[in-house]
Parts: sequence; C-alpha cells; structure tokens
Amino acid sequence: DNSFALSDLNGFNDPTTTAVVGVGIPVSSKGLVRVAYGPFEARDEGSFSYDVNFGGASFPAGTELDSSWRYFDLNAFYQHTLLDNRHWGLQGGAGLGAMYSYATLAAKDGSADALVDDEVFYPYLGLDLERKFSPKTALVAGGEGFALADDWILDLTAEFIWRPIRAWDLALGYKYFSRKIDTDTFYNKVNYHIPFLSITRFW
Repeated sequence: DNSFALSDLNGFNDPTTTAVVGVGIPVSSKGLVRVAYGPFEARDEGSFSYDVNFGGASFPAGTELDSSWRYFDLNAFYQHTLLDNRHWGLQGGAGLGAMYSYATLAAKDGSADALVDDEVFYPYLGLDLERKFSPKTALVAGGEGFALADDWILDLTAEFIWRPIRAWDLALGYKYFSRKIDTDTFYNKVNYHIPFLSITRFW
C-alpha cells in the first residue's frame, strides 16, 4: 500500500452521520462521571492523479472513486469542579477512550473496493472554562486530548449555552477535532471543523 490523502478528492466531506450522546452521573458535590458515545462519517468522491494501492486493491490514476472515513468513539471521563461562583466556572478531569475507525475506497464502476480499519485505546485530559452572564446564559470554552510521541487527539470546543426553562440547556457551538494516530496498517490523520447544536436534560 502507498500513502494518499482523501483530501485530494473533490473535498465534499459530506458528514452523513455525526452525533454525540452522553450521560453524566454525579458522584460527589463537585464530581461528575460522564460517558459519551459518538459516531462520525464523512464521504467524498473524485479521482487521484496518481496510482493508489490500498487494502490489497489497486486504483489506477484517474479512476472515479467513492470514499468514506468513519469513526466510533466511546469514552468515560471524570470531571471535577475547580471553581464555581456567580461569574466563572472551571472544571478539569481525566478520562479513558476507545476509538474504532475505518476508511474505504470503491471504484464507481465496481472494479475494485477496499477497507482498512484500526482501533485505539487512549487516556486524555480535559479542561473547561465557563463565563456566566446570567442564570440562563453562559459562554464555555474547553479542550480535551492527549499527545504521545507523534500521535495525538485534540478536541477543542466553544459554545454559547442558553437555559430557556429549568433543567434544559440548549447550546450552539463550534468544534475543532484533530486526530493523528498511526498503527501497523493505517496512517490516520484527520482534521475537522464542526458547527453543532446540543440539547441537555438535567435530573
């Protein structure tokens, strides 16, 4: 197999599946355990200007292709409140995650197709800073990730939170996600910019 970049295709990066579901469980007056699951998929089409050998299949230069990159992320995170007053909030913590991902290439004429996958288990740290404007509105900026040698996962988020009624939060935000983890069979480097809307229910 040889190295290639899916970004060399048309660059549609159509996110056909992207969502995160999480549950937070209070374990003390300042501690919370959060479990989250998130799949994400991006698809593209086009052709490469060079020959590609991938997953045991060959795709000559100029072959019209469909591509897909997808990951499934499951993580558990302990979050501790470091500061909580009328205007500011600060939370930090650590967690463990498991991520399964795969990439596919398929010739549009059906002459060849291939899939290569990998799985990674990783520790990570996180920190969130909250600026409270009123009991119902706040701006939150945070980051989670880890770095080890030449591998990393970085997840940065900024969001505006509004609490229209008691026990419900609505948030509109932006996420930058970067992942570079190499395995024996997969050189995997991904960068995404993702606007998002989230809904949170408190009990």
